[in-house]
Amino acid sequence: MGWYERVIFNRLLDLTLDHRTMSAEREKTLAGVTGRVLEIGIGTGLNLPHYPEHITAITSVSPENQLPEIVYKRAQLHNIKIHHHPNDVASLPFDDHTFDSAVSVLTLCTVGDLDASLRELHRVLVPGGRLFFFEHVLGRSRFTKFVQRIADPFQNTIACGCSLCRDTSPAIRNAGFTFQQFHDESTKAIPWPGNRIIRGIAVKSLDE
Repeated sequence: MGWYERVIFNRLLDLTLDHRTMSAEREKTLAGVTGRVLEIGIGTGLNLPHYPEHITAITSVSPENQLPEIVYKRAQLHNIKIHHHPNDVASLPFDDHTFDSAVSVLTLCTVGDLDASLRELHRVLVPGGRLFFFEHVLGRSRFTKFVQRIADPFQNTIACGCSLCRDTSPAIRNAGFTFQQFHDESTKAIPWPGNRIIRGIAVKSLDE
């Protein structure tokens, strides 16, 4: 983790994404998480207060060698142990069928290879395992899409690889998942032009 991400970006994350509306979105996203949990891109740990009480351990994967100290403080407050692996999501260091639940909240917008990352999440889930996701995606209107594409290089730079132009739901399906729950809507939790989000649960087939 570089100086900018550690000192500036992580503070921006807490400043812009730690509020009541976003907390409500996290609650809805994480309500059904069960079993062995893999969270990609844990950031500063803003999801941790919103996991069900029965979740007591989470495996974290993100590129940084060390997570911010605030993650462990938040985890301790909610009696959750964090096992962190510094790794690219597109090449996860786990055996097939390791996890019951995978979680991505505003992370699939940052991975370098979206398709490979989703295939890896699919691989490490048990048959019947579930991906819980909340992601901002490409807007609907021509004007919004135009603004997103113009702003994307700047967004990518200041937000550590985040893209405004991902079309994530087809990629989830193409990785082999079936949607158990799916919401495609605008949210007040994220400012325009990134306020179109998808939220839901994608399931790996019992036959895989």
